[in-house]
Parts: sequence; C-alpha cells; structure tokens
Amino acid sequence: MRKVEIARRIEETMGSRQKSEKGESADIAAAVVDMSGEQYRRAKIVVDQGDMARRRNWTPGSTIIPY
Repeated sequence: MRKVEIARRIEETMGSRQKSEKGESADIAAAVVDMSGEQYRRAKIVVDQGDMARRRNWTPGSTIIPY
C-alpha cells in the first residue's frame, strides 16, 4: 500500500499535466514506484474500495491484486 500512496502523491502533483510526451501522469507515477500503469490502477481500487481482509492478504508488488 505504501507504493500506492507514493504514486498517488506523484500523480496528484502532476495533475495539471494529465498527459505528457512520456504518457499519462498515472503511468509515470506507477513507473516511479516500479509498477505498471495497470498494476497501479488495480492497486488503487484495492486501497480505496477493498476491505481490510483483502488489504492484509495483498502482497505489495504482486501481479495479482484481489478484488
């Protein structure tokens, strides 16, 4: 969850620059914390909407994020 928090802060900082020559801000933020854009989007769902059991069972950096 820490990677998601860091990436989210980066994404918020870049908010006014939604797209740049390097890609969308979410993809850039994800790359900084060593995640793919898709992993980051799915991890945000778990952090925002997932219940505590799912959060506890999720291993940061894993490619499978429980729904």
